Amino acid sequence: MSNSTLIQLREVDNINTNGDSINGSFTVPCDDRILINTNDTVVLNSAFIDTRSETSGRIIIDDSNKDFSIQNGLYLNNHLKEPHTNSDFSVSKLTGVTRSQPDGFNYVLCNKSTTAGKALVKITSITIKLSDDVKNKHDRNVYFTYVDTTLIRRNLVLVAKANNHKSSTYQLLLPSGSGELNILAVVQDKSDPLPAGYNIFSTSTDPNGDFAIQLSTANDSGYPDDYFQPFSHMRNKLSYEVTYVAAANGVYLSPTIYTLNFSLPTGSYTPDALAKAITDQCSNYTATSTTVGVFQPSFNNDIVSDFPTKSPFLTSIQQLQTDPDFGFKVSGSADVPDIYFASEDGKSILEIKKDAANNYGIGSPLVSLIYDQELNKFVWESINAAIIGTNGTPACIYMGNGTSDEYYVANKHSGIFFTTLENTRMWSDDLGFDSSILTTFGGTVVGTYDALSNFTLPTTTFIDGVNVTGSFAGIDLAYQKKSTYTADGYMYAPVLTPDATTGAAAVIITTTNTGIIASNSVQTDLIDEGYFIIEIDGFNSNNVLNAANTRIKGIVSKYYSQGNFTTMQDRTGALSFTNSGIPFYLSSLSVRILNPDASIPDHLGDNNTLFLEIIKAVEQ
Repeated sequence: MSNSTLIQLREVDNINTNGDSINGSFTVPCDDRILINTNDTVVLNSAFIDTRSETSGRIIIDDSNKDFSIQNGLYLNNHLKEPHTNSDFSVSKLTGVTRSQPDGFNYVLCNKSTTAGKALVKITSITIKLSDDVKNKHDRNVYFTYVDTTLIRRNLVLVAKANNHKSSTYQLLLPSGSGELNILAVVQDKSDPLPAGYNIFSTSTDPNGDFAIQLSTANDSGYPDDYFQPFSHMRNKLSYEVTYVAAANGVYLSPTIYTLNFSLPTGSYTPDALAKAITDQCSNYTATSTTVGVFQPSFNNDIVSDFPTKSPFLTSIQQLQTDPDFGFKVSGSADVPDIYFASEDGKSILEIKKDAANNYGIGSPLVSLIYDQELNKFVWESINAAIIGTNGTPACIYMGNGTSDEYYVANKHSGIFFTTLENTRMWSDDLGFDSSILTTFGGTVVGTYDALSNFTLPTTTFIDGVNVTGSFAGIDLAYQKKSTYTADGYMYAPVLTPDATTGAAAVIITTTNTGIIASNSVQTDLIDEGYFIIEIDGFNSNNVLNAANTRIKGIVSKYYSQGNFTTMQDRTGALSFTNSGIPFYLSSLSVRILNPDASIPDHLGDNNTLFLEIIKAVEQ
């Protein structure tokens, strides 16, 4: 007769102390040494694999990806006519530009700065040369500093690419928007042209002045202390040249960027739950400011300002003018600051007058991230403030363009745009958004705007469904919604007659918003492969033909998944081992749960359990 014994192998009993914390890889001791005699059989009886994140499409938040940072700007849509443009708004156009009001353009909230008498230069190229005796075998890091148009010192880290293991000359190639802090760029061969929109301003090109190249290991940019080491031995082996053109010696408008920092509790989230958690953090009506322009949610229900909300996503003109946390009001000063907005194309400036009668809101009252089950994608459903129709519902407005028989559709009051979504693993890998959601600023426009001389404005492009949202303006807008049945039974197109006061030709109710849909679907490893491989190290080989890995002890089909676990029971898919040699003891067993390609799955939980069955040989 034969008898059998079950050995429980639980990952929670892992004794592996090598520092690896990979779920699905563990070692379990056999507290009571188990003798495997000749002709005894060892077989995998059952397996319970923690696939809670796979089987239900869950996303894991742990210490490596729990911290979020969102950097955003705000914009206002210029769709208001009289009396607003005459009493509260002032619109200045670039010399030579003809533009009726309201023009329907989106205007970006900007900081106004002057160069304090210093002439600005727009740097067009930076050429680096290593000494002829330097063998440039490896990529090198170079640390640049410059003073931007706001008179703030900025840092750039650049990578000099090795060129055929020889000393060479290199030219800086920076992407659009490179004036941001701590941008990693690439120094490429001198023959490569600088791209359109290359935009880095400085108040000097003097190496000893506001612009400088440093080969220092000093770490004031947030990079590791050893980040700049590769060039430290070549302090006297490098030279550079800077070419530039003159820019405006006047006023520079730069986009106002705010930051929201928050953390999520660690754990396993369904896509719906994760979307709600992020939305809750973004939509909290009050936030605390850690420094000027930097906020974090505050859930203590305290109003920490003189206004109904305090948020980087929704504010008002008077709040910008009076709350120092937003970066316009100088703390302790009685001066009311100017509030400027720059049009997307850089050809007009909208200024809210200091004594404006109305406290206009700006931003988005809804910052809503959802998970669309049909698309299997995350969607920024709304990051804009809708125009509200007469019945209190979102609407689009046909606006008359001046005195001509031309119209445009205004589909939002204001909104926000993202410039940075920090936590790449989460936003890109798990939520599926790519860089197209981020708004960048390219070339600038320099000139005189009516009475405003020597202004420099940034340019950008807003596209609904790409980097901003707005009410959907489809062909349905041409259908006049009426509450009464017309005499002839036909539908009518709206009558486009601009109102003499508001300029609105027709107000059309709409219930659909054009959201930003993630580029990639939510990933679930379950559908990628049909099975797991169970590898156990601690006793001899298997009977898998052509298998390079002799430790394979079982195959677990992903078909049998219930709740949080994928299971194998009753030895289904198990490979047995019968000892044909001398007796031996089981002391410890190392387990790995693998994909078919022998890699460890990314999203396993830590509650994995196997049962080994020891079948004793029949005594003769």
